[in-house]
Amino acid sequence: MRQRNIKNLQERIDANSGCLVRDPKALKGRWREVFGNDRPIYLEIGSGKGKYILARAEERQDINFIACEGQENVGLRILEKIQEAQIPNVRVFMEFIHDISDYFKEDELDGIFLNFSDPWPKERHAKRRLTHRRNLRSFMKVIRPGGSIEFKTDNDRLYEFSLEEIKESGYEILEATKDLHGEVSAIVSKRFPTEYEERFMAQDKNINYVKFREKSLATAGKGRKSMIFARENGRTVPKEDKIFGISNRAKEMAAKVGKDKVINGTIGALVDDSGKLIVLDSVDKVFKSLTPDEYAPYAPIGGIPEFKEAIKKAAFGKYEPKGFTEVCATPGGTGGIRNTVSNYSVPGDRVLVADWFWAPYKTICQEIGREIQTFAFFNEERGFNIDDFKKNVLELLEIQDSLVIIINSPAHNPTGYSLSVTDWRNIKAIFEKTPQDKHVALFCDVAYIDFAGDEEQYRQFLPVLDEMPENVLPIIGYSASKTFTLYGMRCGAMICMAKTPAIAQEFKQVTEFSSRGSWSNCNRSAQTIIAKIFADPELKAKVDSERAEYREMLLRRGRAFEAAAKECGLEMVPFDAGFFASVPMPNPDAVAAELEKEGIFLVPLAKGIRASVASMSEANCKVVPARIKAAMERLAEK
Repeated sequence: MRQRNIKNLQERIDANSGCLVRDPKALKGRWREVFGNDRPIYLEIGSGKGKYILARAEERQDINFIACEGQENVGLRILEKIQEAQIPNVRVFMEFIHDISDYFKEDELDGIFLNFSDPWPKERHAKRRLTHRRNLRSFMKVIRPGGSIEFKTDNDRLYEFSLEEIKESGYEILEATKDLHGEVSAIVSKRFPTEYEERFMAQDKNINYVKFREKSLATAGKGRKSMIFARENGRTVPKEDKIFGISNRAKEMAAKVGKDKVINGTIGALVDDSGKLIVLDSVDKVFKSLTPDEYAPYAPIGGIPEFKEAIKKAAFGKYEPKGFTEVCATPGGTGGIRNTVSNYSVPGDRVLVADWFWAPYKTICQEIGREIQTFAFFNEERGFNIDDFKKNVLELLEIQDSLVIIINSPAHNPTGYSLSVTDWRNIKAIFEKTPQDKHVALFCDVAYIDFAGDEEQYRQFLPVLDEMPENVLPIIGYSASKTFTLYGMRCGAMICMAKTPAIAQEFKQVTEFSSRGSWSNCNRSAQTIIAKIFADPELKAKVDSERAEYREMLLRRGRAFEAAAKECGLEMVPFDAGFFASVPMPNPDAVAAELEKEGIFLVPLAKGIRASVASMSEANCKVVPARIKAAMERLAEK
């Protein structure tokens, strides 16, 4: 399409050039330096005015995107939109790509989007089509093993040609349809129409779509292997766990320069001001009193009966659920998440979580063939964003028959935010208007509930779960690892709040089946400890009293961090209580790396940095915010 000339084009480009890459070929092999992090990178070739790639970038700020548009007068529109919306994870270059290897080295990209490319209808021009096998081979060389290409077009002949080229090239087709918007599917690209696409949709024109990748992850002819014997299976497998990797670097520095010169704000475990792990003394005494008969035998798959009764009391406090409950023991809260996703969704489904989320949610979903979709956690008033939650719930229930939703509250990881009872009632109101033939598993991750504040006050939302409509199954994910400081014993439980005995019995059946197929039985000694605590009122009172003292210590640390941030003008994500506090920023990986140079180790997330107030002294909580602010300012000056 012929584009009109724009007056003062270069001046307008210069005025909006914050995300513009003027010499992209010079950055071959160095694109992650441009973004300042190691997140995945996706390229769109022919971005037009940027509607597609900017929408994807706004939803997935944990991913980097590159928009390539050869026409400057069109590319200007992308620059202006990025400037106006302040989208941090997009870079733009305005050139026509003839040889992609001039711009990217092997394995540098995680995927490529080809949307409504020129069809070059004459047969003699077939080699100019972006989906010609010669071009596809070039594209695949710069995409990491397991990465994919997505192609959309309104041109049916081009689509048939492209499918043939894909098959002849030996690539694996992951998703394909001749009517992207007319068929019910969970294809992600469906939610992000381009400008052209919207025009064709208004004319009832079908949109063709295909997503494909190389069949072999150890790719022949490219001289590289991602794995040796193992297979990626569509996963992105890092060399080490991000959080534990950062923590290990902190420990290494402490060993070299001294503990007093290092602040380790990474791991979600409660430590005292000297850095020693806190274990409740009353719990420790029970542990040391166990006999072999109490810890050595295998526990039943679902947990020993005394533990199952005790853990319900631990999770619900004084509240007695009105429906039917069943318990399945899990290795910490993580096992409950895994079993919920595995049993209450199907492969290919998207699991809904907040855009500030605990990274292993994504790992768990990826491991069993699901994906995550995020909703904006906070609204402009810094409260729970019920509108965006509703939008995503309704959107997913249009294309899925089942939906797993994970809500981590109170004392949310990584922000420390807690939903109010009103928030929960608003969530219930949304479910009351959803189709009753659509099933929702609402996983309530309450890992930090006993360190949030008054234990009964923070359980006031539980009656709302009992009031949920029949098509919603609330599942409580309870982490005894934290409540009873039994971190290494990996003890927890998932508890259903079912409307009927049949649903509760089904829950027991499927979760025990999944447990048997993964970790089999859970730790018996931890279950016995908790059962003994709840069987002895005097002992339980001691445990509660001791925990309350440390909870107050944790709350003081959180308030100290919050006050210090306010004093130095550092913006925080809304915080209430818990193990973590977070600071929003556009370049968290770069800021975290800058802080590591001065001995401060925090966790960079997609949208900011997480600080574990559980693992920092109150004195350090007063210091760290100003150091974060200073690091951000230093990087801004570069």
